Amino acid sequence: MLICRVIGDIVATHKVSGLENFKFALLEELDDQLKPTGKKLVAADLMNSGIDEIVLCVQGSSARQNRETDKKPVDAVVAAIVDTVSARGKTVYKK
Repeated sequence: MLICRVIGDIVATHKVSGLENFKFALLEELDDQLKPTGKKLVAADLMNSGIDEIVLCVQGSSARQNRETDKKPVDAVVAAIVDTVSARGKTVYKK
């Protein structure tokens, strides 16, 4: 599971069968202090997150272990919108 910031939306008018109703988000991976790692990825956004929100993302087979993405060609999913992050005894983020 990765912690990421939503930095954009991906719009695709033509999609393979099964992905027609998905919203896609452009994510930037963050470290435990919520600083960008430099890695970016695209994820199916099941949580309808917004720009600059902190989210949890799952990848690989974990991205397909829910009703919405089962047996669909999805490699990454926004699985949660984060409310609070604490690291090393400090609150790093609070929505």
